[in-house]
Amino acid sequence: MFDPVFPSAPVASHPRRGAVIFAGQKLTEIATAAVVCISPTVAWLTYCSTRRDKITERRRRQLDDLEVLHAQLDVIRNWASTQYNHRSHDPSWYNPFWSVLEFPWAYVERFNRLAMAGEFPGNLTAAVVRLEAAARSFHGFLARQHESLGQADPEMKQRILASGAVDRSRERGAALPAEAVATLPGLSDPDRTWLSELYRRNKEIHTDGIGRAGEPEKLHDAWSSAAESMRAARNELRAGRDPWWFIPGHVLAVVFVSIGLLFLAGFWASLATDFARRQPPKTSARTPVPGERPDVAPRKTSGNGASHGDTTVARRQSEVSPAKPSRK
Repeated sequence: MFDPVFPSAPVASHPRRGAVIFAGQKLTEIATAAVVCISPTVAWLTYCSTRRDKITERRRRQLDDLEVLHAQLDVIRNWASTQYNHRSHDPSWYNPFWSVLEFPWAYVERFNRLAMAGEFPGNLTAAVVRLEAAARSFHGFLARQHESLGQADPEMKQRILASGAVDRSRERGAALPAEAVATLPGLSDPDRTWLSELYRRNKEIHTDGIGRAGEPEKLHDAWSSAAESMRAARNELRAGRDPWWFIPGHVLAVVFVSIGLLFLAGFWASLATDFARRQPPKTSARTPVPGERPDVAPRKTSGNGASHGDTTVARRQSEVSPAKPSRK
């Protein structure tokens, strides 16, 4: 007895979806297409990482410069924060021993050299350039006033101070008219003329040098604009946002990597399909029933009670055995 092996029809293998999509394409071509599509994404991510490090270092350097500029603007605030117009008045403007001091503004000039090199936003650059021009004009007024005070006769200054012009102006709350100046005691006509010129120059420093909001060529408006632009630029740098052109780059990278993954999936699907096709066809084996001859087909019962197996055996025996003579 032995187990017969009955050959069966080969099992049909259905091609995978990837094999259908990339039918007729070589595996090397599919793999190359996947690499070509994924490579730009890898290069873009590497570039973004390097670029982001450089941007971070540049932002740190810019923030340091803005902190120094902020300190400079905070100093200038002592001169520029108050607004002045043609109705402004201060009794001290009649004091020959009183004067407006200069403020340090060398860093504003140095910052402008950095700003003009493209290190900072355009609105901040324009505002600081305007502040430098206003500071230069303001210091021009101060230089002329200091020159005039330096050339004045010290004894004349003492006579003007002793005349009580400052106190009379404080009592009136406004500038002294010509009639009030003419009545000041102990002054000559040249002294009164110089006193009126002193007041005019001091007022000019404040109204034309400092000014008020809406006068962009003067110190107050230029300082306000520079301070506002500086705060906006500092907040933007502290936020640490990526450049806007990173977004379209990321979108393209996602598109390329999606196509590359599609090719990669097709590569593995095609590889699996080729591997399945190279396997030998599968066969099925049937274990015979005990007592059954290996060369006899399974018996099937016919309608008259005899099995197909019995009929087949009888037919084979009649073909092999010689026929017996019949009796007459």
